[in-house]
Amino acid sequence: MRFLLTAMMLSVMFSSGISAANKKPDNSVVFLEKDTEIQGIPLKAKEMVVYYESGKLQVGVLSKDFMLCGVIFPSGGTLIFYESGKIKEGTLKNDAVIQAVPFKSGKPILFYENGYIERGVLAEESIVQGIKIEKNTLLNFYSNGNVMGVKPMEDVSIQGGMWKTGKIIAFYENGNIQRGTLGADSTVQGILFKEKTTLEFFNNGKVKTGIPASDTEISGLVFKMGKPLKFFDNGHLESGTLAKECEIQSKKIKAGKTVTFKEDGTFKK
Repeated sequence: MRFLLTAMMLSVMFSSGISAANKKPDNSVVFLEKDTEIQGIPLKAKEMVVYYESGKLQVGVLSKDFMLCGVIFPSGGTLIFYESGKIKEGTLKNDAVIQAVPFKSGKPILFYENGYIERGVLAEESIVQGIKIEKNTLLNFYSNGNVMGVKPMEDVSIQGGMWKTGKIIAFYENGNIQRGTLGADSTVQGILFKEKTTLEFFNNGKVKTGIPASDTEISGLVFKMGKPLKFFDNGHLESGTLAKECEIQSKKIKAGKTVTFKEDGTFKK
């Protein structure tokens, strides 16, 4: 964060064509002559303060420990704010539980403008959205509070699948699984999918793609194990590889042939 902050400050200084030493208090970047409270935030002398064009505080360094949003930020720590005055980024003085998740001290924590956590590091082994996650894991969240993705510490059953330890489970913003790696053969929406393969979903929870663990009958046709099945978001099959010869619309199709369908379920080719 310090590197990014420095780069941002230099950009502000050079874009204005005025050196930091010659900045005036009404400019976007200033150095404080003494510890000063600005917009309710105690800021440290001889440290750079950055303002938005509106005059609202953007960046400052704390002159003392300060509590904000129920957690303590340390003296000497840099805080970044949204123009609305809401906290955007800082470093925790102590481990702190925020929105039911324990976050680690000494690590950056980022907030959305609505107050939800955007990113933080776990202070301890934790259960997040029903999944056990290791200490020191960096977590990213959507602006509604749902986690973007996790690596489970142990196989976990969610949304019909048994998901593999140590493999990322990615989520949609609505909390439904986007994709993950199966830790065991799993029956999802009536189909047995193969362990150690990726199963992918649409955001409505319907299966998008997967690898069947056995020959699978769908709408009277038998599809080959180990070959991808692809679906539309309405649940209809889009494509698959035939395990047995069949006849579709008076046309004989050999086993091993990949067939495709339209979204309404009718044969395409």
